[in-house]
Amino acid sequence: MEGLKRKRDSVLAELKDLAKHRRKEPELQNLKSQIDGLEHRLRYSTKDKETTVRDHFQLYDFLIKIQSLHPLAIPQSTVVHSRLFNYLACMLPELNNDY
Repeated sequence: MEGLKRKRDSVLAELKDLAKHRRKEPELQNLKSQIDGLEHRLRYSTKDKETTVRDHFQLYDFLIKIQSLHPLAIPQSTVVHSRLFNYLACMLPELNNDY
């Protein structure tokens, strides 16, 4: 009889643990969905940053071409040139050695 009571208590404790895990399952699914959403946003933001940096470097190259073709534009665009270069250097310091 004592053995059956112990067995019943252990089965009830196991059932209680299973109920706890079952209650936490929706929360776990919610957290997984949030993680997936954050990973998607990170990928999107990274691609957006790469596109923006590429566009800025193209603008920088265009500015260099304008300066070489139109010498009168050099004094006025020097400020733009330095601001753009400083901006690009801050965004990607490892690439500023290319210019």
